[in-house]
Amino acid sequence: MCRIMQALFFLLVICARVCNFQGAELTISTRFKNGDVLFSWYNPRIVSNYYDVFINNKNLGWIPDTEYTVKDALMYNCINITVKTERPFKDYKLTYYVSKINKTVGDSVEISWTAPFFPLAGDYYIYHTNDENKSINFIHVTSNKVTTENKKYEYLSQPLHSTNITFMIRDITLDDAGYYAGGLMAESAWSGGGVVLIVLGNPTTPNITGIFNIPVGDTCILSCSSTSTSAPDYYAKLVNLSYKWFVNGTDVRSPYKDMRFSERYRDMSLTVTKNHRYNQYSCEAMEKNLVSERSVPVHINPLYEPSILSIDPKLELNNGELTVKEEETVGPYNCSADCNPPCEIKWRYKDTADKVHDASSNGHELSIQKVNRSISLLRCVAIYKQNNRTRKDIKLDIQYLDNPVVYVNDKVGEPHHAVRIREGENLRVACYVNGNPDPNITLSKEAAGSGTLQRNMSDWLNHTIKSSQCSDMGKYKCTGTSTGFTKREKTFRINVTYVPQVPRNFTGYSYASGYINLTWVSGFDGGKQQHFILSKMDRFGWQEMANMSDPGQGRVVHYESGRLNAGQEYWYELKSCNIINCSKELAQVKITVKAQQRLSYLPNKTFVIGASAAILILILTIALVLIILKRKTALKRQDNQQDGAEIADQPDVVLYAAVDKSALKKNENKVDLVTEDVPEKKDEHNTLYAVVEKKSTTGATSSSIQKENDQKNDSKKEKQQGATAPEPTGASATSRNVNQDGLIYIDVDFSKKPENQDKNEKPKIHGEEDRTEYTFVDFSKKAPAVKAKPKKEERK
Repeated sequence: MCRIMQALFFLLVICARVCNFQGAELTISTRFKNGDVLFSWYNPRIVSNYYDVFINNKNLGWIPDTEYTVKDALMYNCINITVKTERPFKDYKLTYYVSKINKTVGDSVEISWTAPFFPLAGDYYIYHTNDENKSINFIHVTSNKVTTENKKYEYLSQPLHSTNITFMIRDITLDDAGYYAGGLMAESAWSGGGVVLIVLGNPTTPNITGIFNIPVGDTCILSCSSTSTSAPDYYAKLVNLSYKWFVNGTDVRSPYKDMRFSERYRDMSLTVTKNHRYNQYSCEAMEKNLVSERSVPVHINPLYEPSILSIDPKLELNNGELTVKEEETVGPYNCSADCNPPCEIKWRYKDTADKVHDASSNGHELSIQKVNRSISLLRCVAIYKQNNRTRKDIKLDIQYLDNPVVYVNDKVGEPHHAVRIREGENLRVACYVNGNPDPNITLSKEAAGSGTLQRNMSDWLNHTIKSSQCSDMGKYKCTGTSTGFTKREKTFRINVTYVPQVPRNFTGYSYASGYINLTWVSGFDGGKQQHFILSKMDRFGWQEMANMSDPGQGRVVHYESGRLNAGQEYWYELKSCNIINCSKELAQVKITVKAQQRLSYLPNKTFVIGASAAILILILTIALVLIILKRKTALKRQDNQQDGAEIADQPDVVLYAAVDKSALKKNENKVDLVTEDVPEKKDEHNTLYAVVEKKSTTGATSSSIQKENDQKNDSKKEKQQGATAPEPTGASATSRNVNQDGLIYIDVDFSKKPENQDKNEKPKIHGEEDRTEYTFVDFSKKAPAVKAKPKKEERK
């Protein structure tokens, strides 16, 4: 029954607000973001330029905006805003209650607020906005279901559609701190009416600061500082911590002897005595009931005024200054002071701008220092108290000599970048050499007979050349000298530039049919390296033909064209250019190509062709003669071979048997075969043949055939070179001969069969068992004619 009455009450409130807003002319809304509250208002009927705004009864004046942000809202329990409009003048008020809950790490917390309404058919989301201003939806509520991110969250409102939103967070951490709000969409995460959860943490370990080396009788102030670790950050920056002091471990939070404390006991002050050097001072920081760890103890070092300072070793000064060259070193020096306890000794140096800097030192001893011109003095300081120090200075006279800096007509002169000026302009040269003492500056020109132009005993030298000429071109040198230093030099180049002259004596002539020669004389190049551009006129206009370099002023330049049409006229144009400009005028010439020497040229061409043809015919004739001679020699050798091969009336009576040549490989290096005029179709494997004795089919007796064979073998041995002696094969001996064609013949007598059948015996004659007969036929040679036998012999 109570919940029904409560729901009716909130419904009436909502209706009243809706009615009020519908009749109102201005509505105020709120947004909480990063610890600040943004008030914005909207007037749907009248657009006003200015609004008079009050925050907690403090008038902010008329502002030309429709929003205002209150910083650090956690400092307030509530914020009252009043917005006044003009025409009509009317006040619109709103009170924003800053809801915040303080908890410590590990606690559980219930967070609740009242929603204007709960969507019966929709979804309600609860958002958490952390320090990174990132909103996370961790509870999703409908009229009949609750979904949470994890088990540490529990939704407590009953019924689920109640406008009293309540949920619990268990075992909270610093990450749970932030702003909690709810609504129908993501923008509700920053809507007003939410709750800020503050998670408290122990402050950091404090640090004590102050002046610990302090003279006796002065007031020593020690400060204890710490920071809050609570979350969110926009709360932690507003926390004011309180502190507790300890002397030798004893709490002295209440006034103790001559000690005095500031508000929240952050600072402690006391009058220093010599006995304070035996005490230890420490402190703790507190936030509400949370206490930090105790700080590291500190000591006070009482000081009293020192006596005279002394520096060792003794310095050799010149007029009260220590003379030293730049980049050289000084030191080490030891500085001591008579004070009790020992004073704090510091070495410092002062620059030429009167600024003091710490120097590298080891306590009382100044380390070896490399000096430069910016150091004016070295200083030993014995610190008695902050405003009362004793010091002793070492003044330095730093000597140096810089490289010259040259300005030509207010431009820096560089050795690789020449300064260009026009002829007739004034030339101003300024040479600056920075040095101590003042250097001796010399300006000279590096040219024969030029020498020194000016000298000056100062850091500046100024030299002016009026109406510069081409003779002023060249390399200049600025030299600075000083005692004890090597001279410093700077070279630079000056070029007097002008438009180059047009080439002179531009002429041309045709020296042969179809060829021309152009010549001209090079003029002044304007102070920069020039080149020549030669162009030829055709039906399309001027076409660039050549780009030629300059051999030097007054030199003659030649150009020879390629072959041109004989008898035709050609126009040529010439101009000179440097990197700055080209000649103002152009040189042109017209040339007619000669054609009358064509007749003299044709005979020369005919003579060359005729001579070439004659030489070719001669070469072919010689080749033909050599072929014929070689052919005759081959035929002659063939005839001799066929004549020696005759047996009785039959021209081919020699029979051959295939022979295994493996036995002859041993003597391959011993046999020098004659290969000249050997037919190309001979067997590449040097097949061996055996001459076989067989009775003549013509009726010749074996004795006559044997006799005739012996005679022919003798003649073959005389004609052939490199023939080998017969080798024994088995029990019987055979003879081997090489003929003019490179064929090797072995005489074999098949009537005697070897008794020894050793398989390893070489050479082995194939066909011995079946006595197969082979006949060698050479088709590349002609058989000799068969001579007719006399009738007397036929009768016999």
